[in-house]
Amino acid sequence: MGLLSRRPRSLNANRHQTKSVCATDTLARCLHKAGKSAEALKYSRDALRLKTPEAGFLFHAGLISKGMGDRNAAKKYLCQALSLNPAFHPIHSATAVAVLKELGSRGNAKR
Repeated sequence: MGLLSRRPRSLNANRHQTKSVCATDTLARCLHKAGKSAEALKYSRDALRLKTPEAGFLFHAGLISKGMGDRNAAKKYLCQALSLNPAFHPIHSATAVAVLKELGSRGNAKR
């Protein structure tokens, strides 16, 4: 079990203190890694509520949506991440492209 999957409880406490979108996104990512995708989706949507132009938030939302079986939302979020910044992360950018291919998207989902 990785560090991210062991941290949801302490991150949740921190998130309630700061209420930052960064802490909320991190909590969503940790919950997803811990196999709690339904709960992660709630926090991921909360992190996106201010429409902060952060490709990483969109990438995480895409993976969480995929984990929940929502292919259309996964495509939408991953396409948005890549549209915002095609090189947003040295590894995650390529992962976004690969997941989109797996989902049968050519990267042209609606924003």
